Amino acid sequence: MWPPDRPVDGRRKATVRSPCTDWNVRQMVDHLLAGQHTSAVVMGARRPLPALGPAPGALKKAFRTSAAALVAAFDEPGALERTVRAPIGEVPGAVALRLQTIEHLVHGWDLARAIGQKALFDEATVEREIEFARGRPHGTDAVRTGHSVRAVRAAPDDAPRSTGWPRCSDATSPSDPYTVHRGTPRPQPSRGTRTTMKKTKLKITIAGAALVAAVATGTALAANGSSTGSGSTSGSTSGAERTRTEHAEQKTPSVIKADGPNVFPHSLDFDARSNTFFAGSLKHGTVSAVRPDGKVRTFIDDPELVSAQAVLVDRERDRILVSNVDYGTADRSRKDAPFRVAGVGSYDLKSGKQDWCVDLTALTLDGKQHLISDVTVAPDGTAYAVDELTPTVFRIDRTGHASVFLRNDLLKGTLEIPDLLNGVGMSAVEWVEGNQLIIAMADGSLVRVPVKHPEKAQEVKLSAPLGSPTAGMRLLKDGSIAAVSSGLLTGKPAPIQRVEPRDGWKKATVKVTDTVEDPVTSDVTAGPDGTTYALSGGLADLFAGKPHDGFSLTPVKTD
Repeated sequence: MWPPDRPVDGRRKATVRSPCTDWNVRQMVDHLLAGQHTSAVVMGARRPLPALGPAPGALKKAFRTSAAALVAAFDEPGALERTVRAPIGEVPGAVALRLQTIEHLVHGWDLARAIGQKALFDEATVEREIEFARGRPHGTDAVRTGHSVRAVRAAPDDAPRSTGWPRCSDATSPSDPYTVHRGTPRPQPSRGTRTTMKKTKLKITIAGAALVAAVATGTALAANGSSTGSGSTSGSTSGAERTRTEHAEQKTPSVIKADGPNVFPHSLDFDARSNTFFAGSLKHGTVSAVRPDGKVRTFIDDPELVSAQAVLVDRERDRILVSNVDYGTADRSRKDAPFRVAGVGSYDLKSGKQDWCVDLTALTLDGKQHLISDVTVAPDGTAYAVDELTPTVFRIDRTGHASVFLRNDLLKGTLEIPDLLNGVGMSAVEWVEGNQLIIAMADGSLVRVPVKHPEKAQEVKLSAPLGSPTAGMRLLKDGSIAAVSSGLLTGKPAPIQRVEPRDGWKKATVKVTDTVEDPVTSDVTAGPDGTTYALSGGLADLFAGKPHDGFSLTPVKTD
C-alpha cells in the first residue's frame, strides 16, 4: 500500500526515469494502464473501461476505473477456472490473475523507487508470485522474458524481504509493452492452487500500484505532461509515445456507417474479445458481423430464422442467442400470416453454427400472434425471452429446453402502432443483480420480476416515464440501464435515457443523457473502449417496402 501521508509533486516526477531504464514515470503509468485494460477485456470486464491514452488531467481517474473493472472481472463467479485468450495465448483465469499480480508488484516497486518512496506490498503475496515468476517447476531462479531466460538481479536494499525481487528492466521493454505477458511462464495451477488463491490479493496489489501511479502523476501533469524523458533524441518519437498518440486520436468515437444493404437490423450486441458487433437482419433472417470500420459480413445464416430480431452475445458460453420473429416483410416470411413465428436460437460464437433453435409457439398453442422482442441470460446460462404481443415470459435452459416462466396481466401490451401492431407490450429485458428481470414496456414503464418469485412481479416506480415506445436497453457496468426510445410515433429524435435503480429496483431515477437524430433508432449496445452505440437500422424503409443501402451506429452518452 502507499503511505497516505506522503504527497508527491506530480509535475516534477512525471519525467523522472524509473529503474526501467528506457521509461520515465508517465510512460510507466501508461504501460500499467494499457496492461490493466488488456487484462480486463480478456477477462470480459463488465464495468466501463476508460479510453487508453487519456489526457494527463484524466489519468488518475482512468487508472482507478480500469483497476476497478479488472478486479470486478476477476471476481466474477468461475473467472479463475475458465480458459481465457490472453496476449500469451490461452491460459486459465488463475494464470491471468497471477500475471497481473506480478505486473503490479514489479511496476509498483519501480514507480515507488522512481519517485523516492517505498511501496509496502504484502510480503506473502510477493514471495508467492516470485516463486511463480521464477518457474519453480523448472528448478531455475530466473524470470523468463521473450525467448530468453535472464537472471534475476539481486534485491535492492529497500525491496521487500523476499529474495530475487525482479526488476522491471529484466522483463520489459517500452517498445513492446506486452513483453512481460508473453514471456511469463504458463504453468497450469492445480485445483488446490485455484481454490486457495485469493482475489483480494490482487486488490491489495493494484491498490498499491494505483496509489503510487496517482501520486506520481496526478492532475498536475496537465501543467507539465511531457512523456519525453531526458536523453531522448530531438524529433524522434518513442514506441510508447506513438501508442499514446494513436489512442488519443481514437478517444472520441465517430459514427459507424455499416455497408450492409437491406440488412435492416433491429438490435445488436458487441463482443469485446473479437472487437465485433453482431446485428440481426429483419429482412434476411441472418446475423451479420460488423467491424468498427463498417465492414459487414454474414455470420449466421440459418434457414430456421425468418427474421432475426434480438441478438445477445453470451460470452461466458461462447454463443450468440437470437430471437426468431416474422413481421411478414422478410425474405422467408409467410406474407399472409405475420407474427406466427416465435422462437430463440443458440449459435456458436466462433463458427456461427446452430446449437439449437426452439419454437416457443409450441408452448402456447393459443392461436395468437407472437413477437419475441428481446432475450437476456442469467449467470447460470438460463435465457429469458419476452413476448411483445402476449404477457408471456419464456425460460430456456442451456440445452434449449423451453418452458413458460410467467404470464401476468401486468405485462399486457396497451400501445398501438398504426398500420403495424396493436397491443404492444414488452419490448426489452435485462437480467440485473439480485436475480431479477427488468422488463421495459413499450409504453415507457418498467416491471421488476424476481426470478425465484415471478408471481411477485411489480412495476418499478420511476421518477419519470421512459419515452414511448421504449425500444432497447443495455445494462451498464455500474448496474444502471441505458435505454433508447424510438421516435417512430412522434418523428422526433430518439432519446437515450439513463435509469439508475434505488431500493433494489423497486424505484429508479430516469434522466435523458443524449439523443439520436434518426427517430427510428431501436437499440443500444456496448462498443470498443467502454463506449455505447445506438443502432439506426433503417426500419422505417423496411416497413414502407423501400430498399436501404446500410445502417449506422451512433456513439451516445449514458451519464
